[in-house]
Amino acid sequence: MNTQQILHHEPKLFPSPDDWNAFVDLAQQITNIKEHWFTVAEKALQKKLRTLLPEAWAMDTNLGGVKGTKVYLTNYGPGALALGYAWEYELHLNLDNGTTFNSEKINTLLKSAKYAPILEAFDRIDRSFEPRCKAMCYRNFSFGSPNDGKFPPNELAWYAGNQTDEFVDQAIGQIKKFTHDQIVTELLTELNEEVKITTE
Repeated sequence: MNTQQILHHEPKLFPSPDDWNAFVDLAQQITNIKEHWFTVAEKALQKKLRTLLPEAWAMDTNLGGVKGTKVYLTNYGPGALALGYAWEYELHLNLDNGTTFNSEKINTLLKSAKYAPILEAFDRIDRSFEPRCKAMCYRNFSFGSPNDGKFPPNELAWYAGNQTDEFVDQAIGQIKKFTHDQIVTELLTELNEEVKITTE
């Protein structure tokens, strides 16, 4: 509903000052409610993911002030090329440590045929080859909504908090395309090894 539609229906929506004030109070809580719902889903995701990750993978929930969940190859640490959800459930292939790992070389190698299966593990790619973000898929969830595939965060938050199990299953399903695929895991291992910056 846009502003003109709201104003057209305003006498019915807000028949008294109390109704209007109640609406204002609720609207001011949108951010808090959204964060609560995402936190509910995040805790459930992390709890379930801990039990599912193969031995080569580990999980990190400390993303430097950004809420999210990251999985990385244990041998290379959380600063290496890793996969995770952040910014209200965008799925990122991200590099946090550009001092130890060569960001430009990662971009070059990801464009090669050898490493193509890594990017092909995404359902689609909406951003790529940035200094930190090497690939990103924008909130790709499906709940029978007109916004399936590219949810705005406010709507996705409702599903995260109210259909949490299904939300978590979909989120883990996207992660498992990397962590539970032997070829993708091996390629990510080789890629992290190949782009390590050595100091003599």
